Amino acid sequence: MHPWRTRLAAVVLACCAAGSTHAATSLTYTRTDLPDTVVGQDAWRHTYTFSGALDPFQGLTLIYDHTRFADLQLGSVDAVFSGFVIQPDTGLAADGLVELTAMGALAPTFSTQFDLDFVRTGTLADQHPYEVFDDGFNVIASGNATLAPVPEPSIAALMVSGIVLVAAWRRRSATPPS
Repeated sequence: MHPWRTRLAAVVLACCAAGSTHAATSLTYTRTDLPDTVVGQDAWRHTYTFSGALDPFQGLTLIYDHTRFADLQLGSVDAVFSGFVIQPDTGLAADGLVELTAMGALAPTFSTQFDLDFVRTGTLADQHPYEVFDDGFNVIASGNATLAPVPEPSIAALMVSGIVLVAAWRRRSATPPS
């Protein structure tokens, strides 16, 4: 094999290995309409669940469209992260950012939740972008935070409830009157 082919194969393998750590990262959220405390402002909360591996000083940047979000307030974050917020600016047409940097290595099985309160200023989409960055702040992966589906009642739970109700009804109807 020629030396340049060996080098090319090594680079391709290194890129694949580097990307594989982040292929398993995911970011989902639930949405809650909060009581409005300021007249004319529509308060909401996203509760995010982040899962996946990060190396020390790698992290993620969540991006908030300046036409849809205002007054971003990051709630408590897991101690393994350092976080900060840059507010959306409609005057500059600049999107808002929430950045979380891992202060230590996070295993592929790592999972955490955090809240972001905000004022809705436009239609909310079911997805919004985020980026994963390395310790040099280079974007190494990107994706969309997706709205988690609302859990439906389990069919098994409904069946068990039905069996219990039928059994109680039969037991009551089988008891002789006194």
